[in-house]
Amino acid sequence: MIQPSVEALNVFAVVVRYPGMSAKKEDARLAVRAMFQVRDLVRPKIK
Repeated sequence: MIQPSVEALNVFAVVVRYPGMSAKKEDARLAVRAMFQVRDLVRPKIK
C-alpha cells in the first residue's frame, strides 16, 4: 500500500521547510526509504 509512505513524505516535506526546523539523520533515512517505496510503485504505472 502506498498511502503510509506518501503520508510519511508529506510530513517530512512540511515540517523541515520552516526556519529552525530540521530532520534528524534517522528521519532523513525514513524519508528516503519512503521515497523509494513510492517511486517503485509509481514508476511502472507511468511507463
